[in-house]
Amino acid sequence: MILKFWFLQTYSREGRVYPKEYLAMESWNEFMMIMTLCHSVQVHEDHFVASSPDEKALLDICKQFGFTFLGQSPNNEMQIQIGETEIKSFIKLNELEFDSFRKCMSVIVKDCQSGQIHMLSKGAEMAILPNCVSGPIEQTEKDVDAFASQGLRTLVLCHKELSQEQYDQVSLACVANITTSIYNMLESSSSKFTFKICFSMEYVI
Repeated sequence: MILKFWFLQTYSREGRVYPKEYLAMESWNEFMMIMTLCHSVQVHEDHFVASSPDEKALLDICKQFGFTFLGQSPNNEMQIQIGETEIKSFIKLNELEFDSFRKCMSVIVKDCQSGQIHMLSKGAEMAILPNCVSGPIEQTEKDVDAFASQGLRTLVLCHKELSQEQYDQVSLACVANITTSIYNMLESSSSKFTFKICFSMEYVI
């Protein structure tokens, strides 16, 4: 099986559906943050190296519309180029890879400019939407159903700002080697995710 190309067809944000071309008009926000930072992709000689073709496809789309992932340094600093000159820097603090049980992945990053800590998650709608407690959830569920009726794959993204206390719990869990249980807590409905976006993808093989 040869992957020919991946196409983002439409996406839903804040209860409205947009064609992919509208990505060119997006400003830097939580949506673009998740799209460009919630992954395990590496950059080698200006090429994205990914174990998942989905993740490479998302970064290719972001780059096409002016949000370029520049790579991750040995000290876990991730950089995003916005347009021609602006650079955003984040430190990746933790990553919990996708697995078939949770059906989602999460990363925790710290904004080098503001110091704010963010938890970014993406995954199947059945894994993400039940854990969201704010935002246009009902409309997004309808959008997901509409995408599915067209035979499109759907992926849901969400975002949560973490306090230093919440992140400290994760750090302690890492020392105790119980990261997964802490992430499960953070990904549960008790964490009060702020819903940000869902979008559909269609690919040609």
